[in-house]
Amino acid sequence: MKLNPFAAWRGWLAACVLVVGAQATFADLRTEKIFGPETKTGDYKHPSSITELDNGDLLLAYYGGGGEYETETAVYGSRLKRGSKRWSKPVVLAANPMYSMGNPVIWQAPDARVWLFFVVRPGETWSTSRIGAKTSDDRGRTWSDTFMVTFDEGTMVRSRPIVLSDGHYLLPIYHETGADTEKTGADTSSIFLRFDPVTKQWTH
Repeated sequence: MKLNPFAAWRGWLAACVLVVGAQATFADLRTEKIFGPETKTGDYKHPSSITELDNGDLLLAYYGGGGEYETETAVYGSRLKRGSKRWSKPVVLAANPMYSMGNPVIWQAPDARVWLFFVVRPGETWSTSRIGAKTSDDRGRTWSDTFMVTFDEGTMVRSRPIVLSDGHYLLPIYHETGADTEKTGADTSSIFLRFDPVTKQWTH
């Protein structure tokens, strides 16, 4: 097994966030370690995503497991209730016994529905990935079944959606190509998916 010199570093950094207030200044910023190697969700804890809900709670999502290319990985979630200083114990939000999971993005839409986007990787490299999602109508306490946002190979979620003036959601994603675990293809690119809340359809 090839050792990764960043393995221990990834075990805690990905779950560190800057917690700020709505009117925070630079002096108000603080770095808070939320979960580290002592948290039993695997040594690997990679990109975290955090959102503030309409009731003031914070929801955190990250994916964890044995490593970036392990199949036994899952998307985990934790909650910091408004006024509390203790994050809840991480729970599995999305998992697949056959495929690797990755790169979650958690976000509350203007209609109060909470979205969890994540990557499902059926092949050996991230260029085989597709984007799945779940939704919650009770602020992340229960979730829908997983559904696919896109079946296009090589697509991965990148950041929270942008709400457009017409009410549509613009989801930043990227399309990765190539079959190398250490580098991407030259035509890897950033793109958007567009969601219409009325028709509930995703388009490029």
